[in-house]
Amino acid sequence: MLNDGFIKADLRQNAFAVWAKPPAWRLNDGRYKTLCENQAVLWEIGRENGACSEHMEMSGFQSSSIVCAGKDARGGLLLRRHITVPALRKVPDDTRGSFAFNITGGVCRISVDTKEQKEHPQKIIMRGNLTVISDCRACEITRQFINCADAPALIEQIDIKMKTAGKLRISTPYIKKTLPARKCAGGSISYGACAVYEGSVSFNRAYDFKTEKALPCGGKVSFYIVYFAGGEHTVIDIEQQIRERNRFIENRFTRTELKSGNEFTDAEFSHCMLRACESIFKTKSGLFHSPGGGNYYAALWTNDQCEYANPLFAFINYPPATQSALNCYRLYERYMDKSDTPFQEKRALVTSIVAQGDGYWNGAGDRGDGAMYAYGLCRFLLALGEKKLFEEFLDNIKWCIDFCLSRKNEAGVISSDSDELENRFESGSANLNTSCLTYDALLNGALICEILGKNELERTWKNEAALLKENIEKYFGANVEGFATYAYYKGNTLLRSWICTPLTVEIFNRKEETLKALFSPALYRNGMLRSVSNNATTWDRSLLFALRGAFLADDEKAFDKLCAYSRDRLIGNHSPYPFEAYPEGNRAHLSGESALFCRAVTEGLFGLRVTGYRKLRIAPKKSGISVCGLYLFGETFAICAEDDKLILKIGSHEYCRSGHTAEFDFEKNEFV
Repeated sequence: MLNDGFIKADLRQNAFAVWAKPPAWRLNDGRYKTLCENQAVLWEIGRENGACSEHMEMSGFQSSSIVCAGKDARGGLLLRRHITVPALRKVPDDTRGSFAFNITGGVCRISVDTKEQKEHPQKIIMRGNLTVISDCRACEITRQFINCADAPALIEQIDIKMKTAGKLRISTPYIKKTLPARKCAGGSISYGACAVYEGSVSFNRAYDFKTEKALPCGGKVSFYIVYFAGGEHTVIDIEQQIRERNRFIENRFTRTELKSGNEFTDAEFSHCMLRACESIFKTKSGLFHSPGGGNYYAALWTNDQCEYANPLFAFINYPPATQSALNCYRLYERYMDKSDTPFQEKRALVTSIVAQGDGYWNGAGDRGDGAMYAYGLCRFLLALGEKKLFEEFLDNIKWCIDFCLSRKNEAGVISSDSDELENRFESGSANLNTSCLTYDALLNGALICEILGKNELERTWKNEAALLKENIEKYFGANVEGFATYAYYKGNTLLRSWICTPLTVEIFNRKEETLKALFSPALYRNGMLRSVSNNATTWDRSLLFALRGAFLADDEKAFDKLCAYSRDRLIGNHSPYPFEAYPEGNRAHLSGESALFCRAVTEGLFGLRVTGYRKLRIAPKKSGISVCGLYLFGETFAICAEDDKLILKIGSHEYCRSGHTAEFDFEKNEFV
């Protein structure tokens, strides 16, 4: 093997590298970022002054990669790679126990006429894959990073174009290391990197890559470096993996298209649809949608998956997403105590199922996880519109609702140990979020009961929903920092971002003042939504909830805010997706946030909500917008809102209705 001393691999137990998510000072303000015609994000990094970088996550069924690209203070290429293989485990029953490794530094040496070529990045392009175009003295080098569609590897495609005639030399070592079985859960793990011109890579037969060619000016050479982890006999068909990845990207960008009149919002919708759908992994317990971000793989959460992502998946025609959602809801059933034990004595639903289904985590106690599960499941099932699934999951819905109702306090709202933020901020003994999600689950659960003819249970849940709505107003309604909105918990005196939740479940008692509070300088600053008015921590997830709620509450400025947010995420200081907490998560590209952006469009901007068996409310919030390629009840459809009418297209059929709010019956194919 060639000497690989210039390559560094990090195999610490938590292998995620700090550099993979650069600190805020290294993220650029986007002065030279633009949106291209194909909705790609172009960053002319060569025009920036000083050191700067960007990081982007890409995922496939067997691996996920975070690539950091940028330049140092001298303009030289900064390039680092983090690869995770969720199905390979180092630590059993641990959330962060997936095998991962980092590759830093130069992986190949490129020289022309014996002079090593120093790369100076000029452009970075992001559209599902990440591409870096660099200028050198004698050549131009393009590196495209492609996470394999269905293999445990990241592919780096390198294209070299000569600027002068000369002798090109390339050397890339074959690096293969093995983590012994005693340090793994399930046998030894081989990992490393190798380079080839084309075809397949078999890692037990790889070799050092050397080539030397005399090329004319304009001459081109292409080759691949594959970063892998797996068993001794892992084989990867490079061209096939690239084809499948590119086909997937094109499908996500073109199958469901938004035309809002704002290019940034349209493009962000496409990018988010990709990110939400790509973060699905094959595990021994079936398909898992997982957040990603360098830490969260082969695991399920009641918020990220049950509550955020899964309700979106019923609206898009992507079978792996639907299958992962069904698998998620089924796996959680094993943690529901369905014995005759009184509900007051039952253990709460766990927060997370980890390690491919082998373990769980509930370190924050009851976060309102039963409410999150029931809320998401009801919305998902109603959008699928399959009675056999209603029947299959009704007992699970009932268990979660019964559990939540058993936690009513003396004021009739739902108690829980913490909330979605897991004790990062005070949430009291009963918080607004848990009660609102329970309310929505009761209403949608009642709809499912109506469809199934469970009349008594339907009436019970409708009555409980009405009572809970009254109690939410009585218990949480308060004047906070001068706004007649909600105290997030009893005694709370500071504005909280999650006061948006009532709007998302269409509780509008205090909508005007809640909107004023949410988007006041106390919470909303520089396009970010603070978790608490006196704390700088921000989360995109609560901002995306707030935007969805703003649309549903008929906020006239909601679209402008959505457009501003879309522009910030696409060409701001971190492209191209919504991200997690800052500064805590340092802007990780968690996939649930992308799903929430899409729902801000579908449920917010277009006002979509299932209102009965295969019945859909459509309520676009402005004229001149359309969306095509949505999927519901086994039908692909498009919506167009014009000045004075609403148009619904199903296949070759077109249905029109005056006004912008209507209900459509997909069984009868008519507006109700």
